[in-house]
Amino acid sequence: MPEGLALEFVAMDPVLISVIALLISVLSLGWNVLNFVLTGSRVRLEMDFGATNGSALTAFPPKFWTDDIAQQFEAQGVQDRVIVLTASNTGRAPVTVKSFQVDLDNGMKYIPGQSSHGDCKLPYRLEAHSDGTWTVSASAIRTFIRQAGLDRASVRGRVQLATGRVVTSDLWQTIYVDNAAGKDRF
Repeated sequence: MPEGLALEFVAMDPVLISVIALLISVLSLGWNVLNFVLTGSRVRLEMDFGATNGSALTAFPPKFWTDDIAQQFEAQGVQDRVIVLTASNTGRAPVTVKSFQVDLDNGMKYIPGQSSHGDCKLPYRLEAHSDGTWTVSASAIRTFIRQAGLDRASVRGRVQLATGRVVTSDLWQTIYVDNAAGKDRF
């Protein structure tokens, strides 16, 4: 070494070095866990009430569906009422939807083979940041409720993913068998 140049080593406490290494390790682990959680698919399911005429589909959240809206659609030829299930993938990875169904509050399930409207044929590949829509005839659900010996039932939507995960809609909505009862909003 050239003369006059001296290297000075700063002595650090081994405990301080261990604490710094532990802090960096915990931050790295947290970052990796966060990336793992955000990288997968995140599917959300919404259930709406709607009407269709075979080519056009209109849907509303159940709280906005009224008899006035139904009558306006019927006057325009949109008469078939449907339950509309929309699965949205907000995650980064695609996922496959294997089936959809409508659950009754007594544990019974109505599982149609395919949607009565739309082109989302099962199994359906739900890409990242996309959605798929399926419909179930309200008259078929009413018949199913009647055959179960009930005059009304609360229903919610459900989709089965190829990963084995099941996603359900948040709210239960009541459907009455007898439309003329005056209680039915759908």
